[in-house]
Amino acid sequence: MSAFKENPTFLSLNLVVSAIVIALIVERASFQLGKYRVNSKEFFAQIKKLVTAGNIDRAIKLCDAGDYPTLQLVKAGLTHANKDRTRSTPR
Repeated sequence: MSAFKENPTFLSLNLVVSAIVIALIVERASFQLGKYRVNSKEFFAQIKKLVTAGNIDRAIKLCDAGDYPTLQLVKAGLTHANKDRTRSTPR
């Protein structure tokens, strides 16, 4: 409290900026969690079904259905696996 008595302007400004930063962090976190919510159990069950059936191309198309980071990550993995599979297939 002695620091507040000596220089109240700096400490007040610091508290205001800290409150704004915390508010922004909470708002961004709630936005990200709300907008990019995917029913992961259903999605991964469908992906697993397609991959075990050998339909990696259809699984990749399923990942193109939305612009969610989770779908893009799975798509990247499936694309990489599909390249390895086509490369190792004898012609």
